[in-house]
Amino acid sequence: MNDNRNPLPKADSNSQLQRKSIISFQKILPVKMFVFRDERADDAGVDGSLEILIDGCSTNMRAQVQLKSSHHKKARLDGIVTSPSIDISNFNYLLNGVLGLYVFYVEDVDKLFYEWATDENRRLSMIDSDWRSQGKISIPLKELNEAAIQEIYERIKREAELRREMLEALAHAPTNDNISVSINPSTLESENSVEIEKILSSAGMTLVASGYSNSVLEKLKLISPKASAHARFKLISAYANYSTGRYQLALGLVADAMITNTNNNKLKEEDQRLAEGIHLACQKNLGIITNDQYFQEIEAKAKGDEILHMEVVLQRLTNKIRSQIDRDEEALQEIQELKSKIVSSEKSSDNSKLGARVKYLEVMGFDAVREIFSEILKAGARKESSVPISLIDQISDLKTAFNRFEEWNKEADALIQDAIKVNHPIFVADAISTKAFISLMELISNISYAEFEELSFDQSIIKDRVLLILDWCKMAQEIYK
Repeated sequence: MNDNRNPLPKADSNSQLQRKSIISFQKILPVKMFVFRDERADDAGVDGSLEILIDGCSTNMRAQVQLKSSHHKKARLDGIVTSPSIDISNFNYLLNGVLGLYVFYVEDVDKLFYEWATDENRRLSMIDSDWRSQGKISIPLKELNEAAIQEIYERIKREAELRREMLEALAHAPTNDNISVSINPSTLESENSVEIEKILSSAGMTLVASGYSNSVLEKLKLISPKASAHARFKLISAYANYSTGRYQLALGLVADAMITNTNNNKLKEEDQRLAEGIHLACQKNLGIITNDQYFQEIEAKAKGDEILHMEVVLQRLTNKIRSQIDRDEEALQEIQELKSKIVSSEKSSDNSKLGARVKYLEVMGFDAVREIFSEILKAGARKESSVPISLIDQISDLKTAFNRFEEWNKEADALIQDAIKVNHPIFVADAISTKAFISLMELISNISYAEFEELSFDQSIIKDRVLLILDWCKMAQEIYK
């Protein structure tokens, strides 16, 4: 009997392999996370779009997928699986789309492999600038497993959100302004000049005062030329540069901000005072004016602001204590009173209170070190003299001096915790480094006293304390960076 169905067209192995690759790819995709839309009609290099779902909702957040397949796995000597040869024209076509993804099915191992077109473009550009002239390329692949599925989902979401954010920034920007955009290549988080200008205009000074000078300087690179010319942004830049020790640059910027301060571009009263203070501080640090001249000027300018004036006087007295050998009881008393007034005043900001406590801790820690060495020297002089001195009195004096170390260590710990609470990295680092200094001086004092009294001192204790002090120094150094 004749078979009327024959002859029929043969389905070649490539067609079967292509169907297998699509079935395998759709099978591995979680239905709650993805929808694969077949787009092989008029296929010029894209087989379908991969759309992600969020909370069961369609999002139109997509990647364009090129599915390819082979009968056998191809691997390099290092074991990395590679794709069959791909035409450069196909690669360029995928790069021109929204987010290109190559997916490869290997029949003999029944596995899927993948690579992002943009990632391969970056890799090729780094190793061979002339790769486009080759005609064909072979791509190193990664296995498409559960972890890779999650990575693909997150990347489609991040890149779609990035495109949306950039369009939103353009929609809300003034039509005659250029927009700068900063993109973190690892997280794809973006920032645009419009949003940055809003943040810096309202909180730039606070960010610098809180220790984020370098971050502010990075953000200032993204603002528009129009904003850069404004006196307030020049002042923010000057303040950030001053805070990071770039005094020459800060001096030019703050002078420019003060000159630019016109009717349509005017600094507020408190900003003008800050500008004058930065201008004087830069001159002092560059040796243009003396320390005494600086404090005379700054104290005169600060008289209208009670808290600011106390802060300036406190800084002047702190410098005085540090620069002289003899103990100054009057200055120490005045420092303590100023610190108490600033900390207890309702007009004081958290930064003012922390700053006053840091300076007080530095001065009193320095004084504690000076006192203990003074007592050790006195004890040595008494020991060498023939004048009878009560041993009880000597022990009492030394014990009082050593107790001061414990007092200032506790104050340093409290200050570190309070600085962490208000998220002020500079004060945290200042408190940690001061604690390290006090602890080091306490250790040296104990060793000196032990040597003076010819007592044994456990070397393991010295080693442990030194390592702890070094850890604090490293911690402070990282925060300062």
